[in-house]
Amino acid sequence: MHGVFSWAVLQHNTLDKIIESINCIHKSLITGGYFLGTIKSTKADLFGKGKEIEKNTFILDLGKEEGIPHHYFDVEGVKQIFSDDKWEIIILAEQVVNYVSTIDKFWEINPFRYTTWCILARKR
Repeated sequence: MHGVFSWAVLQHNTLDKIIESINCIHKSLITGGYFLGTIKSTKADLFGKGKEIEKNTFILDLGKEEGIPHHYFDVEGVKQIFSDDKWEIIILAEQVVNYVSTIDKFWEINPFRYTTWCILARKR
């Protein structure tokens, strides 16, 4: 059985390009193949920061990811790109990150960057 792993990658684009990527992944998988990955949630700390170029897509104007689009998803958005006619969602979990204590400039070294949707889906 084939699978695709995508960790914190797909959100770095506009929605049409993300949908194009998901469709490409779907086409490359055998029937019953798996997708395992993450995408940013609208509950992430940086949601709404930077310049909005389309609904839920922002370009940051500072830091390591300056100039890179970030698209954020709510649960309906996730279910839209992993539609029932093409995918069986096995697990859809929202991993929420709340910072209790941080040091200055912790974003430069932080491995737990944001609230994320974790998705395990099987190609129908």
